[in-house]
Amino acid sequence: MANKKSKEQTDKLIQQLNTQIDTYGNSPEAFKEYLRFMGNFTKYSYGNCALIQAQFKGANAVGTFNHFQKLGFSVKKDEKSVIRILQPIKTKIFQDKTGKWQFVKDATKEEKAAIKSGTIPTKERPVGYRALPVFDISQTTARAEDLPSEYPNKWLDGSHPLSSIVEQGVRNVMDARGITFSRKPWEQSNGVIKGIFNISERSIQLNPRNSDIQNCKTLIHELGHAILHENTKLTAPEKEFQAELTAFSVCSAYGIDTSDYSLAYLKYWTKDLKEREHLISGVEKAVKEITKAVNQVIDVEKEKWLGMNRDSVMKEFQKKVEGLYAGNYDVATPLLRQYDHLHSPYDSLDLRLDALAKMMHQETSVVADSIDRAITQIGALQASNDIEEQESYIRNENRQLQLKEEIPVVIKAPQKKQAKQVAQAYTMER
Repeated sequence: MANKKSKEQTDKLIQQLNTQIDTYGNSPEAFKEYLRFMGNFTKYSYGNCALIQAQFKGANAVGTFNHFQKLGFSVKKDEKSVIRILQPIKTKIFQDKTGKWQFVKDATKEEKAAIKSGTIPTKERPVGYRALPVFDISQTTARAEDLPSEYPNKWLDGSHPLSSIVEQGVRNVMDARGITFSRKPWEQSNGVIKGIFNISERSIQLNPRNSDIQNCKTLIHELGHAILHENTKLTAPEKEFQAELTAFSVCSAYGIDTSDYSLAYLKYWTKDLKEREHLISGVEKAVKEITKAVNQVIDVEKEKWLGMNRDSVMKEFQKKVEGLYAGNYDVATPLLRQYDHLHSPYDSLDLRLDALAKMMHQETSVVADSIDRAITQIGALQASNDIEEQESYIRNENRQLQLKEEIPVVIKAPQKKQAKQVAQAYTMER
């Protein structure tokens, strides 16, 4: 019965996300925002644009070290200038009395005086080129929130309490399928590509610039390629649709929001797809395999939590209640957030009831009437068995605080198995 219910929830989630793609669209204002942002950067010649893409794939906003400093961003310490463009070297020339063009540096005294006064006009002429080092904005301290909403190759920032747990489940699927995590140095020419699945080596490689959430989502995307596309005749848009919807669905199932990234990506790859329903079954297959492995990791972690952290989480919740009552919204609750992500809404509400009951017998700044009302409200919500209402209550409660810290759950990855070599020798890139 539980497996049937889980299957129904997974199918419903995938269909909801598939429908959401059609409603996604950026406004004209968002496009104008992007154009205004790009107005801060030089428009390079076709030749220089080709050079940039060859050296750093996907680069879009490119500038010198000093240019980024003027915009308020710094180049990160570990980044190297791997992009070189050709900058013209120009010199000033003028026409002498005979009509011939001469270098200003070779002008006579009288001609230089006339040039200075403006009697003789000058113009610039290129005499050669020099290699100018530039950087892409992804190599700077700029965050995703600093970029316009329509910015191509935008990345996900930040972390999530469950990202390491989800990643552990993904790694377990990789191990079972003989897919390794590549330790090769990241080639700078890969630029802003977030990850690569190398079919010939059966390995996945991630961009070291990725955040925790970006790594988690991209790892699932590449695993989606590995599960679904090693022997397939699907087109590139169909493959990317399946891989990204797999990542989007798995992340959504555990409360990891990748919609800002995934919806734009899916919209791009599905603009020429007339029919998508035949691709959904493959997505369902991949999502169920991955979520089953993640749920197994969560079950193990829940046991640890019940034995080690319940009292700590209850104390943290009590501090939260005290803070809310006093109007203090800076109370950090990382353990409580992790508990809510790992446990069912019923369990989370049960923990809150226990914590409030203990507060009734303690000296606290929160008056007993307020605690009693909270116990009544949460108790009624728990008794209703309405999962959606319970989840909504917990989400809204957590939104009341501006969290100052998050402590991610760290799980040691298991020893990797040796990957089997296959004949194919091409990569699917992301």
